[in-house]
Amino acid sequence: MHAPIAPSAMSRIMACPGSVAMCVDIPNKSSKYAEEGTQAHELAESWLLFPKTLTRTHGAEMMRAVQTYVDIVLFLEDVCGGQRQLEQLVRYSDEIYGTADAIIVSADGKSMHVIDYKHGAGLFVGAEGNMQLLTYAVAALRTLPGGRKIETVTGSIVQPRCGDEPWRTVTWTRDQLRDWSRQLDAVEEEVASALKGEKLHPGAEQCRWCPAAATCPALRERSLALTKEAFADTPVERNVEALTADQLGRILPDLDLVEAWAKAIRSEAHARAEAGAPPTGYKLVERVGIRAWVPGTDVAGRLRAMGIDPHSDPVLLSPAKAEKALLALGVARKVVLADVAPMTEKPRKGATLVPNSDRRTALTRGAKVFLTD
Repeated sequence: MHAPIAPSAMSRIMACPGSVAMCVDIPNKSSKYAEEGTQAHELAESWLLFPKTLTRTHGAEMMRAVQTYVDIVLFLEDVCGGQRQLEQLVRYSDEIYGTADAIIVSADGKSMHVIDYKHGAGLFVGAEGNMQLLTYAVAALRTLPGGRKIETVTGSIVQPRCGDEPWRTVTWTRDQLRDWSRQLDAVEEEVASALKGEKLHPGAEQCRWCPAAATCPALRERSLALTKEAFADTPVERNVEALTADQLGRILPDLDLVEAWAKAIRSEAHARAEAGAPPTGYKLVERVGIRAWVPGTDVAGRLRAMGIDPHSDPVLLSPAKAEKALLALGVARKVVLADVAPMTEKPRKGATLVPNSDRRTALTRGAKVFLTD
């Protein structure tokens, strides 16, 4: 269960204390990326705890990434001469707590390493100014025996799949950590005194991952105001190529915030449709991918038998290119389609939300009641 003021959401909460109250009744939404990250963390813990019994149950990319993290933890443990704590619950207060991936206290008890593994490949995470790391650090000082003796804390971000350097560190003194503690105390008071809908401060960064973005009144009002202001003297129908440098310069800074709101609205609409309550005038339909070869089919062998080189491109020819090559040899179109079709498929890519006017058949989902106007 996540803390009311979670370290992983600290940058959002610091910028927008009112977001905590807005998120209270919103269930956590998972994604394939989140699930992959969970698998990677579970693998890392097993690898460190039971290295001799580890079996390869994941893809090569995940194994390589997790091994980088494991090697760094073992290196720090060896250098510090202390013992590691894995998946350690650290508590700053009743409202602020979380689970640190790894903590290592030196043998002399004067220094501590807090390590956070990031499996994601899309968004670079730095160590400098990292509020999640800072919160783990001060919470660990309050939680672990001997925390009062620790003089310096080093925070590490290990992110093997993003950036040129997978290991990023920052070291804090006790004075710096005391300063952060004061900031945590202040934001905890701000959160406690904020009723739902109060102390909301929308911005591109804090709204990007906020669960309440789709229903936040401050974000909605700010986005609408920015849009009206940006196009006040710019007719919407005007070709964007006609915008002046001044107009572009005025519009660009606001796009991130408006796009964050629009993305949140789309996500909420899709989630409701998946739960059986699509927005009025919309439906879910199956999303079909581009035609591809059926896995396990000896495509290369069959194409050679038909008289074409399956690797005339650097990679295996796509179905469309294979058909084009066969037609160029003079093979009748009906024969080409009959020979190639059994080897292809259109992979299912989940569901997408479309207007009811779309000709595709609506998918059926379990019904769930949502608030209506």
